[in-house]
Amino acid sequence: MTEKSDCIFCGFANKGYERTIYETKNFFVLIPLGLIAPGHIMIVSKNHYKAFGEMPNSVDNEFLDLWDKVHNLCETHFGKMFEAEYGNWGQSINHAHIHFVPYKSQDYEFKNVIKEMVDEKVERSKVEWSDVRRIYKKERNYVLFKEKGKMILFHTKNNGTRDEPYRTLHLRTFLREKRGVKGIRWQKMSEEDKKRDDKKMRVTKGKLKFF
Repeated sequence: MTEKSDCIFCGFANKGYERTIYETKNFFVLIPLGLIAPGHIMIVSKNHYKAFGEMPNSVDNEFLDLWDKVHNLCETHFGKMFEAEYGNWGQSINHAHIHFVPYKSQDYEFKNVIKEMVDEKVERSKVEWSDVRRIYKKERNYVLFKEKGKMILFHTKNNGTRDEPYRTLHLRTFLREKRGVKGIRWQKMSEEDKKRDDKKMRVTKGKLKFF
């Protein structure tokens, strides 16, 4: 479990990071390592919350406004987008962050992310943002996807990240194992992967201009 004292994202919030492309009072937007595709970016909280469902409601307006802004900007330059937050379940860094990912790149294409990726046996609920905090308080973790304007929360309580069918929630694993996308395991990148990632980063950074 990542603690605040050794959290990479807390370090970025305090000291800055070359891949940070925008920030507000309580959040920053960055281009991650091991990009899934050009246009893949994240919103990260500056404070050390384990999930966005742990945040106080006083920052909801700022967060949701930024979410809309990032989504719309990404769609303008990279086509249709979906979002995924792993809510203190299955995160490699236990600090609130949400991924914005294009439906299509030169390496893959989704028509419907949830239908194509997630086993139908995984328990889920259609939610509004106000439901997420309530569910997190009760269950202590979740996975949240936003696809085509609808938020779907997957109930991951008491289910491990390798348990079937919950393993099917892992986006990077699906793309790597089922679609053959290379270089997206950010913890284990070869020199070739790093060159591929740098190219995706430069394309992303060049197109996404916040004002």
